[in-house]
Amino acid sequence: MYDTITTKPQKYSYDSISALIDSLDDASVKFNKDGTMLKTGSYNHVRLFLTQGMLAVNFNPNKIINGTNEIDAPISSLNDVLTSLEDWLGIDLHNAPVSRLDFGKTIAVCEKPHKYIELLAHCSRAKKSCYENETLVFANGIKKIMFYDKGLEIEAKKIELFTSTARSQFIKV
Repeated sequence: MYDTITTKPQKYSYDSISALIDSLDDASVKFNKDGTMLKTGSYNHVRLFLTQGMLAVNFNPNKIINGTNEIDAPISSLNDVLTSLEDWLGIDLHNAPVSRLDFGKTIAVCEKPHKYIELLAHCSRAKKSCYENETLVFANGIKKIMFYDKGLEIEAKKIELFTSTARSQFIKV
């Protein structure tokens, strides 16, 4: 299942997108090392990044549809998400190039997640990183795969999704 999509529309009005970002509660302006201005802002799980020559739209369709990424939305709903974002932004996203696409799947497992993380830690074909003994990342060039205990995230957010199953039996891949 898709998890996060970053797209870069080719044609957009800098002034209208800039005004839209300025209207967002968390709008901010930063300057890159080369002196170019970067405007950012987010609304309803959509993050916008704008410079004079580039607009990036970063969003998680699951969060837009369900309000959370703990529940996977059907792939068929992506068209509806793109259409609603196009209406909000006033730009074409259906034909925009995708610069990054993350896939994620929450899976139920028999053992506690740390057992699988310990087992996977012995793989040798990719560079491994472990964060706070909770997340294991394998990287090989531009490809990356990450495993973590989704139950901890669900518990921390106090989401009642898996009431009949123990918290520690879900892994996000």
